[in-house]
Amino acid sequence: MLIHFIVKDSGIGIAPQNVSHLFDAFTQEDSSTTRNFGGTGLGLTISRRLCKLMGGDISVVSTQHLGSEFTASVKVNKKIVIADSFNSIQTSILDSKNSANHPSLIGLKVLVAEDNEINKLVITAMLEKKGVVIHLVDNGFECIQAHKSQQFDLILMDIHMPIMDGIEASKMIRNDSDKTIANIPIIALTANVMENDIAYYLSVGMNAHVAKPTKASELYRIIEQCLKTA
Repeated sequence: MLIHFIVKDSGIGIAPQNVSHLFDAFTQEDSSTTRNFGGTGLGLTISRRLCKLMGGDISVVSTQHLGSEFTASVKVNKKIVIADSFNSIQTSILDSKNSANHPSLIGLKVLVAEDNEINKLVITAMLEKKGVVIHLVDNGFECIQAHKSQQFDLILMDIHMPIMDGIEASKMIRNDSDKTIANIPIIALTANVMENDIAYYLSVGMNAHVAKPTKASELYRIIEQCLKTA
């Protein structure tokens, strides 16, 4: 037996040529959507995978400028629950080959600026596994406020966030007159992996770059590298 969920909106809609790519990882209808509304282009990809793991699927019908209708279906007789399905996705993202203890990470206080809930869960799982103390915020503005109000050892900074993105937040932190605030290591977390993108992040004051989807071993390595050179 299938259960269907239908979600309709009367928003901006989706251009016909973009509908076929909507469920591709790290894909959004256009570059302005990320900046205006937040997100990484992973939500629909993960949603489809969850539906398929539960014996169903997800589809969309959209008219540009009029809105969209998403239909998701799942089988109720499958012994698969959302938590187990998400764990299988999370396990595929985590780098299970990494067995180092990373003692330098234990007790480390890390400020994570990330607006996507799935990404928050993944990063939290990776860092808490190594004894890191995490503080989560949703955008660059909240990141700056949190950093001014309490002491952190390092910042993991998403690039595309609502209200204030990671670029502007990093610039403001680096320009702060208080050197304790200005000199904190900042690592960019983003799916943008082109050399010119990475060079730009470094030019605005970020110390390093970690690609999404994030591998645990790479995240640990970059954090330890930044701490050594800070």
